[in-house]
Amino acid sequence: MNAALAELREEFGEIRCSARHQSAASDDAGAAPYLNQAVLINSALDRAALKSRLRAIEARLGRTRPAAVQGRCVIDIDALAAIDGLLIVWDEAAFGASYAQAPIAELLRS
Repeated sequence: MNAALAELREEFGEIRCSARHQSAASDDAGAAPYLNQAVLINSALDRAALKSRLRAIEARLGRTRPAAVQGRCVIDIDALAAIDGLLIVWDEAAFGASYAQAPIAELLRS
């Protein structure tokens, strides 16, 4: 995760981060838990361009698509929402997922 944060800082400048929150892997009971973190970046990119930049960061960090093992990847960076005076949720399923709630709430409180 430190490498991902460094890449995000390099790409977007100053960022704000929540703490890291551990959650069980929902798709495989024997899998190691995930670490989840919310990060706030500033960008004028539209959703498609931002997704492309985030996928490029994932690729530099070793993510391959499709994953060698379904549901397993070394890094997953999602753009869940935009904030421009108000919160606009882009990915309601991910934004509302139980694993995302604590990091997002923490970041929005800070």
